[in-house]
Amino acid sequence: TISYLMKSKIKKLIRHNFKKILFYILGSIAVLVLITISSKMKAAVLITMFIALNIQIVSYKKFLPSVPIEIEILTLGIVLSTMVFGWRQGLIIAIIGGIFSFVFSGNFSPFAIPMLGGYILIVFTSYFLRSMNITFVGMISSIIANCFVFISYHILFRYDFAKNLSFSLSNLIVNSILFVNLAPFLFNLMN
Repeated sequence: TISYLMKSKIKKLIRHNFKKILFYILGSIAVLVLITISSKMKAAVLITMFIALNIQIVSYKKFLPSVPIEIEILTLGIVLSTMVFGWRQGLIIAIIGGIFSFVFSGNFSPFAIPMLGGYILIVFTSYFLRSMNITFVGMISSIIANCFVFISYHILFRYDFAKNLSFSLSNLIVNSILFVNLAPFLFNLMN
């Protein structure tokens, strides 16, 4: 059945990438320790960390290309970086992180352009709302970006409505979990 095949692929993916996953977990812990250093170094470390982690997370798309879900942490990195370090650092994560994620996941196509546009919208939304609560800013930014991408995919590519909705909703759910549970901790740690 389909669920058995998906479970088998996921187990194989985890087993095949265990060392990489462990490396990124330990690397993330090390980065959290390094966040206590100067703000320019914090920005550089944070940008690198979110780009590297997001590349690993979105690599599932290589093995499950037909599963219409969108799991990523780049949105969290963009919002945190923009609110703590400014719009320039947020823009770096948005553009470089977005492009690297698309290339390394084997997902670089015309669909990447609206996604990059959505990431850039996240930067400016986060920047203009930066005086507000991180959870609120992240949720609003994620909703605006997902609406932009959803509409762009529909208008530009006549993308299947059900798949488009599935991508958007799964991304909103993941971002909701991240912004409610993880973002306040990381935001306080970084300030």
